[in-house]
Amino acid sequence: MADRLADRLGVTAEICFATSEPGVSIAVDRLRARGVDHIVVAPWFLAPGLLTDRLRTAAPDLVHAGTLGAHPLLADVVWDRYDATLSASMKWALSA
Repeated sequence: MADRLADRLGVTAEICFATSEPGVSIAVDRLRARGVDHIVVAPWFLAPGLLTDRLRTAAPDLVHAGTLGAHPLLADVVWDRYDATLSASMKWALSA
């Protein structure tokens, strides 16, 4: 999703995790090494909570976007993933 977001917005993106590596500080270092001055943490979470709190604690000086919440496009993502899984399952079942 980071690559898609970067392509769509014409920005540079790095992936980071709230509970494992690479963490926010590593992603920030990588972005700064690539010449990025303005960094926004865009969490791929449905709701605020422990994980978004960890991201904010790890990078309090950065701008943090909101969570996905009830965004209307979330249903599209769920259906796309469901269709892809169903399609892969059908291919596997037909080849077995």
